[in-house]
Amino acid sequence: VFRLVPLADGSWKAHTVFTNLEDLKGFPEQNGPRRDHQPNHGKWAAKRAREIECVDEEPSVIVIGGGQSGLDVAARLKMLGMKTLVVEKNERIGDNWRKRYAALCLHDPVWYDHMPYLPFPASWPVYTPALKLADWLESYAHSMELDVWTSATVMSVIPGTKGKKWTVTIQRADRKEQTFEVNHVVFALGFGSGIGRIPDIPGQDDFKGQILHSSKHNLATDHAGKKVIVVGACTSAHDICADYVENGVDVTMVQRSPSYIMSTKEGMPRLMAVFWEGGPPTDIADRVNASYPNSLLKLIHQRVTKDIADADKELLDGLRTRGFKTTLGEDDSGFLLMAWNKGGGYYLDVGASQMIIDGKIKLKS
Repeated sequence: VFRLVPLADGSWKAHTVFTNLEDLKGFPEQNGPRRDHQPNHGKWAAKRAREIECVDEEPSVIVIGGGQSGLDVAARLKMLGMKTLVVEKNERIGDNWRKRYAALCLHDPVWYDHMPYLPFPASWPVYTPALKLADWLESYAHSMELDVWTSATVMSVIPGTKGKKWTVTIQRADRKEQTFEVNHVVFALGFGSGIGRIPDIPGQDDFKGQILHSSKHNLATDHAGKKVIVVGACTSAHDICADYVENGVDVTMVQRSPSYIMSTKEGMPRLMAVFWEGGPPTDIADRVNASYPNSLLKLIHQRVTKDIADADKELLDGLRTRGFKTTLGEDDSGFLLMAWNKGGGYYLDVGASQMIIDGKIKLKS
């Protein structure tokens, strides 16, 4: 991908050049004309069971984690003919979404979230509810015939001893352990590896109420009739506070540091133009999106962030009037670099900001 800039003499000069590995010579993907052409009469289920259990062939790659990244890596490797085993600690694929708070919904658009080989249907909503995504991921693993061990934990990864690079020991649900020698181990554990961080707050041991991390929160109605304080002022905090309001629970948000706020209505079409209705195919959009270095992207986003803030002026002014502290991100570059650098610090507004403005979500900042 070449990005060109005009010069004073009317000529054009390359500003950035991006290259991408498209395929490996001699290792074509096993799809399209290379798919299996043989009929299978009544043998498919038994064949899949043996493949999943690695009875006839041991994996050459182990992927730790069965979320989006783990599954799409496994799908790509399978198409290259590499025996890959996905190890997922939860009982079902998709439980990393299914077991989060019930009000959870993605705030990035469907065109940004497509999985390889099986894109979402054209009727899929722009913003995916967590439970819907959980079921899709489970269906994806089944349809792509990925080899997945659920309720399984990788106990150790140590240097290999049989000519392979790694020795991996896995414990199954029955507590039995199995060891594989593999050349590659992929860690696909997600933000923070799914481990919630709770600060040590003086006096919390004396508190008589319940203290829980957002990853353990389920339903707002679990706390009906009680007063709730949510510590934090980013995505999860806003989602959970809005859920409490909608279920009649008295809730106060405690904000310690400024948050970047952008409405999805104004922000997403501006930021995600290539990942929007009528945009290029996702594989092309991915290349275009990856073709700009982050340091230069930051400069571009400073302009886009200002444009979004101007469009969201009424919303942002209303928040500040209530005492909510806002920021425009690192050097006024918005939320994308915040997402990539630390995975937080922002809220893409889908309604909770107005609840703060209206006083429905109480605020302590």
